[in-house]
Amino acid sequence: MGNPQILFDFTGTQPAPIWQPLNDVVMGGRSNSQAELLESGGMGFSGHVSLENNGGFASLRSATGAYNLADKETLLLRLQGDGKSYKLNLRSTMNIDGVVYQLAFTTAKDRAIELPLPLSDFRPYHHGWPRPEAGPLDRSQICSFGLLISQHQAGPFALTLYQIKAV
Repeated sequence: MGNPQILFDFTGTQPAPIWQPLNDVVMGGRSNSQAELLESGGMGFSGHVSLENNGGFASLRSATGAYNLADKETLLLRLQGDGKSYKLNLRSTMNIDGVVYQLAFTTAKDRAIELPLPLSDFRPYHHGWPRPEAGPLDRSQICSFGLLISQHQAGPFALTLYQIKAV
């Protein structure tokens, strides 16, 4: 499996840059979210999901980069949540409107956890629809990460991401 690789660390003296919000307003929805580095450590992702105007999602995206995870099997997320379900998004193409590989996870309410997400479990989607013809995730070509809350979970949400590590 190789050595563990820290991909994002929002807790150190030189924390990773915050990710940028992208919400359903791009399609006429009314959800909102923000990301901020917290004084207590971590990147906060919070806001409100609205189902108005066919909305229903809020998300964050990392800057693009080169993440060759060909020799890795699992992503370990250290986070604290609100008990809601989220998805981790991985992109393997710079096409911002292309296929995204997703894996859903549920947070523990008000408790920090380390959550393993096997890379083999990520599945391809485009605008929320499964795209099995895209094939499996090419772990050597990952170029961005993201967080998403959707699935008709209307109302406020809050998640703190401390670290993402590949093992």
